[in-house]
Amino acid sequence: MESFYIQRHGLANFKALAEGQYRDVEKGSEPESKGTFKLPDALAAAGAPAAGGKKDKAPAKDTKAKVQTPDDAELKKAEEERSKEARAEADQLRAAAGALDRRSHPNMLLWLKTKINIINILLAQKRYEDCADAIAVTRLEAQSVGDQLYARKLQEIEFQIHVQSGDLREALNVAKEIRAHASKLYQTDASYCDFLGNLSELLYVHSKSAEAREAAEEARKLAWVRIKSYGCEVEAQNINASGDVEVWADRKRATEEDLEA
Repeated sequence: MESFYIQRHGLANFKALAEGQYRDVEKGSEPESKGTFKLPDALAAAGAPAAGGKKDKAPAKDTKAKVQTPDDAELKKAEEERSKEARAEADQLRAAAGALDRRSHPNMLLWLKTKINIINILLAQKRYEDCADAIAVTRLEAQSVGDQLYARKLQEIEFQIHVQSGDLREALNVAKEIRAHASKLYQTDASYCDFLGNLSELLYVHSKSAEAREAAEEARKLAWVRIKSYGCEVEAQNINASGDVEVWADRKRATEEDLEA
């Protein structure tokens, strides 16, 4: 019967531990107001010796010193350390899981080109969540090889996602980051020119004519420089001055009346 009550006392402590009340139980200390464990009086009387029998020795007094309860500051500090260790372990597991998604390809240029095409297909299908997941993984892959070109192209796709979703403010913020990135690294590729054209159209639709004109002029200037870099000698005033490519000289100039019609 005594073992039954001891077991019940242990189960009560285990229940308190499961409910998160582990400060005193885990440290092995109890408040002084709780007292010591005692058997019920009925059981204590049942264990008394019969009349005329030999009297058992009186039990020795418990000389064990009481454990001092740690203060709240120490407990709080211990909890913070445990939480910090748990967060660090969770971050390590998350990083390991993310590393499994990243791929190390022998030809990372070809791989990043392929990923950009895949994401553009997802964008054309309006699968925005899949686009966001693929962009996150591809950005990590680009960072692993120190790439800056495709990192910007991923931002251009994010710009298109915000535009199609109707989030004008976020689209303009991403556009600002893209232009700063390209200007810093002197990037003048065709994809950036396409982005500037899309940005100009977006700004014009939202009644921002000055900004739209600035973006269009920058795109035209970059395109003109790229044409010259390919060896095409073209004069801005007279495109038919040299070369085999000519424009339609007899083309009728459009007037305001024709455009309105």
